[in-house]
Amino acid sequence: MANTFNFVVKNGITVGTTPVIAANGTYISAIANTGVQPGIYGNTSSIPVITVGADGRVTAISNTAVATPPATAAIVTNVDTFTANGTGQTFVLSQTPYNINATFVNINGATQQKSSYTLSGNTITLSEIVPNGTIIEVSTNYNAANTGTNSGALVSTVDAFTANGNTTIFTLSSAPVNKNYTFVNIDGIDQQKSTYSITGNVITFSTAPPNGTNVEITAISSQTGAVFTYNTSGTNGQVLTLQSGAAVWANVNSTTSIANTGIVGLITASQIANVANTQITGLITSSQIANVANTQITGNITSSQITSISNTQITGVLALSQGGTGATSLANANIATTTSNTQSLNSVNTFGFKNRIINGAMVIAQRGTSAVNPTGGASTPVYTTIDRLGAWADATLNTSWTIQQSSNAPTGFSSSALVTSTAASTIGVNAYNTINQTIEAFNTSDLLWGTANAKTCTFSFWVNCSLTGTFAGYVYNNNYTYCYPFTYSIPTANIWTFITITITPPTAGTWLSNSNGIGLQVGLSMAVGSNYYGTANAWQAVNFKLSVSGAVNVLATNGATFYTTGWQFEVGTQATSFDFRDYGRELILCQRYCYVANPQGVYSPYGSGQAISTTLARIIFQPAVTMRATSTSITYSGTLGVVNAVDASITLTGLIVQDAGVCTMTLGATVASGLVAGNATRLLNVADTTGKIIISAEL
Repeated sequence: MANTFNFVVKNGITVGTTPVIAANGTYISAIANTGVQPGIYGNTSSIPVITVGADGRVTAISNTAVATPPATAAIVTNVDTFTANGTGQTFVLSQTPYNINATFVNINGATQQKSSYTLSGNTITLSEIVPNGTIIEVSTNYNAANTGTNSGALVSTVDAFTANGNTTIFTLSSAPVNKNYTFVNIDGIDQQKSTYSITGNVITFSTAPPNGTNVEITAISSQTGAVFTYNTSGTNGQVLTLQSGAAVWANVNSTTSIANTGIVGLITASQIANVANTQITGLITSSQIANVANTQITGNITSSQITSISNTQITGVLALSQGGTGATSLANANIATTTSNTQSLNSVNTFGFKNRIINGAMVIAQRGTSAVNPTGGASTPVYTTIDRLGAWADATLNTSWTIQQSSNAPTGFSSSALVTSTAASTIGVNAYNTINQTIEAFNTSDLLWGTANAKTCTFSFWVNCSLTGTFAGYVYNNNYTYCYPFTYSIPTANIWTFITITITPPTAGTWLSNSNGIGLQVGLSMAVGSNYYGTANAWQAVNFKLSVSGAVNVLATNGATFYTTGWQFEVGTQATSFDFRDYGRELILCQRYCYVANPQGVYSPYGSGQAISTTLARIIFQPAVTMRATSTSITYSGTLGVVNAVDASITLTGLIVQDAGVCTMTLGATVASGLVAGNATRLLNVADTTGKIIISAEL
């Protein structure tokens, strides 16, 4: 109904344009009820909507719920893990990344260059077939919906530990978003995510990192900032900034300086002259950054032109361009992980004598390359063709197999060792036939084996066999009393397969160090009897355990072939790229153990001396290198002779070492007759370019 008001006015009242009370008059006017109810409108989840009429009155009020902010794109990291089958090159990811620059491929701990694979949608295709059993880990960044209003920044935290060889659990200073937002590096080698788990801020390794290794863990956590609402109108190359309390997408394409700033988006094709005291957690691609100082960069820097990096911690990947990093200076920089296609500057096995195996690529064969029966290797290894490749060969089987150098080799190698079974041999309980390398103790002292600080090592090699199944090998100490038999699988016949064996560090046993004696021996078993079986993949204080029950015996099959090359024995928990040394250096390393003098010329001399009698001359012989030890082991082949006083050569009938030395020795050259005592003589080839003298100081 209408409300009635009685009042007196002087000049009148007008509602809108209609006078309702006359000046100096008394009126009674009826005003319609608007229907607005008394009360409080608006709360934390709704806002009032107010309608005001033409006459200025509130004619309606209602509550409207606060709208949920629109979804915005968030960067999410996903990890897919595959096991290669040795034939396929294509792998399908569970998520589709932005592009190839948002992918990171890790093969057995080694980060791959983008040029080594292609991306089509969510399918990765490698440029080469990866060996069977290889673990491939692919990390990808992709878009996912984020519907909240809390703007969380991703912050990178680095924790460093020194492992004691026993501890598997480490507590981080901040909790990562999840395991996909962690990067673990042990002594410069990236670890695959399958080797550890994450619970909160605690990381647990499946195997304790080796004693003394440096463990560096980068954790990316989400830090919640101020609460504000933002839209999805930002484009690639912009960053979300807070301006006057509001969230605004801002361009950085023409920014000349970013100082004291936290950047969590993408910086693409930017012209940034200076980045100082800045934390960058996104991707920087194709940028022109002139200076990066006191800056923490945890994303990827690809194809960038950075002229100076000083006092900067870089925990991502620096992609190589034209053989460099794109930076002209790395001053006081801490490069925590790896640059593409190379190991980090502070990691182990990067410089020096990484591979303790000599001639692991099987390229040096001073004695010869043809097939030879390894006879005589019952008490000590016998050396036949390929340098430093010894063979155990018990008397029952030493004529049932041959060893030779072959040109059948995997990609990247030119030579291999070929073992051929020449009979279907019965393997007796005391059979022991292996190929091996004995490593000098001077080259193993740093392993600290036999102590509490013993280091983990990895033995890697390539094999190609006409047989399939489980095969065996071994590692043992200098007196064969502490052994580690191991097994490996060859799933496909006549296909090159890459094998890696991680050797648990022995904290017991007797091991020589700083000596020219035996440091350790590592080998692959060709035929071993049951008396020499041990427990697989475990150290045992027993004599001469070279294989395990059930392992394939190559010599039991007539015509079976076994090729191998690329032997590498190194410190660390994972195999790294093969340590190719130049041919000249590899030859010198081999000559320390076997020096072959082969002048390759008619009448080319080996040395000179003096005739002692009509049948004996003493010749001074100097190897080109200092040999491992003095030796009386000398053999020769071809037609050699001793020059008489009238320059006429007399054919040699025998050659011995009379006075042994490591760098100079006296040889006793005998002839049937014709020398003149007291006359000068020379030892040389006689009309023969194939003659050679072999001095052996093998272990």
